Amino acid sequence: MFKHSKCQQLLEQATTILTNSYNFNNDFNALRSSLYFTINKLLLLDGYYYSNSILSLEAKKEASQPFEEKVIAEILNIPLAQSFKLNPYKLQAIRDNLKMMIYPHKNMKRRCISIGVISQLPIATRYAYITEIQNILSKGHNISVNDYLEQAHYDLVIAAFNLQDLAILKAPTLYLDDLEVPNNVKLLEDAVSQLESAMYQPLLLN
Repeated sequence: MFKHSKCQQLLEQATTILTNSYNFNNDFNALRSSLYFTINKLLLLDGYYYSNSILSLEAKKEASQPFEEKVIAEILNIPLAQSFKLNPYKLQAIRDNLKMMIYPHKNMKRRCISIGVISQLPIATRYAYITEIQNILSKGHNISVNDYLEQAHYDLVIAAFNLQDLAILKAPTLYLDDLEVPNNVKLLEDAVSQLESAMYQPLLLN
């Protein structure tokens, strides 16, 4: 009975961390059930515990972003979770399960990243470029991409050209001249991932 009450307590703390980090849709009940099942294993199952090998492989193929890693680390660092002194294999299995649970919700992060785009392209082409950026990033991030306005606040500015005048911009600036270049897409993903990671605010549950 004592372990079951600890399981419920840990579930509530982990749920608080997740809802502090993400805006979940109606799937949250299913996620909470998965979390409850994992926590029950973490607290109640003795012996060797491992993740399904196929699911583990999928989790590794879909590399976690720094934000997700921080969420998982905070859950695993809950004092109640740490009190169970898990062996490395069990800890890795729990980490993999958390990663698989969180991954489908990664574009629902609570904080929206605002991006302004500066370009000399004609209007129609410029909006196609903005839409392309939106499509690339919306699969893994909560973002808003718009044509740059001087009076607006942005977390990141993307410029299709490099001019000295842009040095006065208050937000970090990323120069991208061609999204057909794979490395430029990686630079874009990395820049947004770093911003999200810097914005993550742990609850430091006790």
